[in-house]
Amino acid sequence: MNFINNSNLRVLTDVALPRYLSQSVEFLKARADGSTVDLQAVFLEINSQLMGKMAYNVRQARVLRPRAPDADRPTDGDALGR
Repeated sequence: MNFINNSNLRVLTDVALPRYLSQSVEFLKARADGSTVDLQAVFLEINSQLMGKMAYNVRQARVLRPRAPDADRPTDGDALGR
């Protein structure tokens, strides 16, 4: 838990969180046509990106992408764009 200090929290709130939230908002806007969205996967992606940035100082390469509209249920990683 050493990564939770004042300077890292400032990076989290001023840089990382707005960037990751805007990526998620763009993903959700792309799905605004009435498609089903797995919000748990969206929040998990935000959390994974934040923890990766804070704990390991790495930027996650994953970016949320819409699934194929004909997919009934996401398979491992579909909802996360992997």
